[in-house]
Amino acid sequence: MSEELANFQAISVIKLEEYQKLVNVLQTKIVGLEEHQQNLELKERETNKKSEELANFEAISVIKLEEYQKLVNVLQTKIVGLEEHQQILQELHHRERDRVAQLEKDMGRLVDEQNKKLDDLANNAIEKALQAKTAVIKLEEYQKPVNALQTTIVGVKEKIIAIVVTELEEQKLSNVNKFAELEQQNALQETVIKMEQYQKQQQQNIIDMQKTTIAVLNENGIGLIMPQQNRWNSSACHRGLALSGPDRLIAQHNGLNNVTVFKDQCNVYIGLGVNQMPLDRCVGWCKGTYAYGSHGHFLGHAVDDGCRGSFNAAHPCIKGQCKFGGGDVVGCGVDLATRQIIYTKNGRCLKTTGLFVDSTSADLFPCVSLLRFGDKIEANFGPKFEYKF
Repeated sequence: MSEELANFQAISVIKLEEYQKLVNVLQTKIVGLEEHQQNLELKERETNKKSEELANFEAISVIKLEEYQKLVNVLQTKIVGLEEHQQILQELHHRERDRVAQLEKDMGRLVDEQNKKLDDLANNAIEKALQAKTAVIKLEEYQKPVNALQTTIVGVKEKIIAIVVTELEEQKLSNVNKFAELEQQNALQETVIKMEQYQKQQQQNIIDMQKTTIAVLNENGIGLIMPQQNRWNSSACHRGLALSGPDRLIAQHNGLNNVTVFKDQCNVYIGLGVNQMPLDRCVGWCKGTYAYGSHGHFLGHAVDDGCRGSFNAAHPCIKGQCKFGGGDVVGCGVDLATRQIIYTKNGRCLKTTGLFVDSTSADLFPCVSLLRFGDKIEANFGPKFEYKF
């Protein structure tokens, strides 16, 4: 029994030692498993962290991708706008190039036309200058024999006077007849008077010849008279009137010559004025001036034919004439041979019998007066009038 117990104890100790080893092994495995579990948990946490980071990254990437897409869309829109703007610029460039080419073409044509006109004017001026020079030379050649004739006449006159005086002196010594001496003196005086009359006649012939020559030169356009400007004189214009148009022929109230009236209701005077006339007075109101008024009056004429009256109780006028207004063409002139004044309306001569300009008047010039604001006329000083009569 003791041996069995001892054997049992020995076997128990051995099994206990084996069991202890097994426990130790199990503990080691448990420790390993715990460490492995910790490692797995650590890896799991790391994996979860990476998953979260990956999810955050994906979310951020989606947001940035959307923003990038928006930016790309904006850039594409701008690119399309730039392309359209580029096309517009190209079209404008082509149009501007065509316009510049047309302008250069028109400018070249205008320059050629202007050069041609200048050449024609230069040729005409040279031709007229040569004609004038030839006429002057002929006039000088004609003047030479005339001067020689005058010198001869003066010499003959002096010789005759000397001869007559000598004869009288001789007759005084030999002739005691006072009556005969008186007759000879009378004869001498008559001879001298006839010589003076002859000399005056020759001088008048010379003057007439000069006038005829100058008139012929003027008719041919080669005279010495300067052509008048076909425009109003801006220095003789009231401050309330404005001149406009390419040739400054249009006069408007702002504050033979023809004029065209633009307004139906107007207060216009058209006629002839003098340099001494004040600019703030109407033509026809001042002494020595004459006018045709839009209300149908002739002003400035001292005529009593049953229609005579006074305008503004101070200015003589002839009433009952044709009125004029917008669209009418009114003319005014003077017959230089008779000094009779001429008025016309739309090409028809009005009755001006007995209406003369004063022979003592100074040089007259075309004049127009506009009384109402907005009154406007256009002048035509010739030579191409709308109506001819």
